[in-house]
Amino acid sequence: MKLALLGVTGPSGKELIIESLSRGHQITIYARNPAKLDDSLHSNRNVTIIKGTINDEESLRKAFRGQDAVLSILSPIPRQPTDHVLTDGYKHIFRAMKTEGVYRFIGTGTPSYQHPKDKFHLGLWILTHLLRYLLGKVWRDVVGYSGYVHDEKEIQWSLFRIMWANSKPKTGKVLFGYQADGKIKFGSVTRGDLADAMLDEITEKRWIGEMPLIRSVP
Repeated sequence: MKLALLGVTGPSGKELIIESLSRGHQITIYARNPAKLDDSLHSNRNVTIIKGTINDEESLRKAFRGQDAVLSILSPIPRQPTDHVLTDGYKHIFRAMKTEGVYRFIGTGTPSYQHPKDKFHLGLWILTHLLRYLLGKVWRDVVGYSGYVHDEKEIQWSLFRIMWANSKPKTGKVLFGYQADGKIKFGSVTRGDLADAMLDEITEKRWIGEMPLIRSVP
């Protein structure tokens, strides 16, 4: 398959790149700073690298042209200038996808966004309220872009909410669910398990229009 990857210059993104290539996919990496990517990717015939920002719709369209799906691990940063950086960026991303006729999207979010299926969970309540207090701009941006994705009707989206990610070896066992539903407990997901789950979801389509929490099973 042909996949466009966003936000993959960090640790979780690098796992997504590795797993995508190991499965034989052709990937287009869209990055603000391609210099952060491993040098070997620049000469890999299955990799196309396009430099650009999430507000540059023309460059986004170029990256999305001819793709089967778009995968994103974009996340807000603590010192971002406003509380709607990614919320605005998602508007450009989805418009560019629609213009290019790409309608499959798999992304990530956090429990800061309360999905209607969530119930009260003390640990997550503490975590999200700490984030809201300490990093208000980040919290508001996560809530903003998650709400925007939730309301999107044309694109077949799946958004996995992550409590936190770690760099431990992947377990191959992942739980999905909603807060206090009796199926998922408080915990983290390995970056490798996250990559597997996102790539599996492209074709499995288990979570279209859903925002489950995701965690690895130890």
